[in-house]
Amino acid sequence: MAQHFIIEPYTIYRRDKIMIQCGFDLDNSESSINQSAMVLRTFDRIIDERTPERIDYPAKGTSMQKTLLDDGSSYWSLVAEGGWFEYYLQETNNPHKLMEVIYDYSNPGVGELDLWVNGLATEVRTGPSTWATSTPHKAIDELIIRGRQRNFGLSDPPGRGELDNLCVYPYNNIVCEISAYTPPKATSGPKSVETLRGYSNYQTTQYIGTQIECTLRFDSADSHTDFVLNADAIHVICDDKGIYYRGVVELGDCARYGKDLYEQTIVFKSPNKLGEGWK
Repeated sequence: MAQHFIIEPYTIYRRDKIMIQCGFDLDNSESSINQSAMVLRTFDRIIDERTPERIDYPAKGTSMQKTLLDDGSSYWSLVAEGGWFEYYLQETNNPHKLMEVIYDYSNPGVGELDLWVNGLATEVRTGPSTWATSTPHKAIDELIIRGRQRNFGLSDPPGRGELDNLCVYPYNNIVCEISAYTPPKATSGPKSVETLRGYSNYQTTQYIGTQIECTLRFDSADSHTDFVLNADAIHVICDDKGIYYRGVVELGDCARYGKDLYEQTIVFKSPNKLGEGWK
């Protein structure tokens, strides 16, 4: 039976090398990495839940397609011409870890492209629109990307939503103990309301992010050295409430006790909202 990911408060993770990169190519021209670990699932029928009659009508397919541009160049992408699709990580390739997923998406046709990651709505793109890159999204234990390209009326020309350059990064638990911990605090500043004359008015605060101060205890010189050498990588902290924050680490003072016990103070800074965390 597969080992499922367990949420553990007071844990710090570091982002590892890219695990999957999907260029959605069928000729190995997009430098894809482990693309076969992902599986595409399409649906041939759609129920329009916006109408009381819940009309059931055929859905157009979603497939990996090669697009030719006016300048003679081309690219591969996952093209949805109308309807639902799922793109998920196969169980046999699932590491059951904390993962990060990021992708490019566009909706050059009419209608709207909606995307979900593990059931959480992430992007809404109304066409016609150009390419955009998603923010890094959190995926725990599994990875299921759902998409829907829908037109706003049967008389519209065919829709076209696209997904490309899908990247998946696993996160590894750093073997250490958080020996001293200060609960997360919001970093914010006053937000001014500009006036034509006179002084600016401050009526609210401007949200900036979240900060966590803590001390990490390592029981070997090698583990401490590994952490210090890779401190510039992206990290994630699971706080005392089980909320994840994604950000960067600033190294503070280090103390050594005995032969191989090291205590490293850090300041963790995240752009994620306090209490909400990384989504």
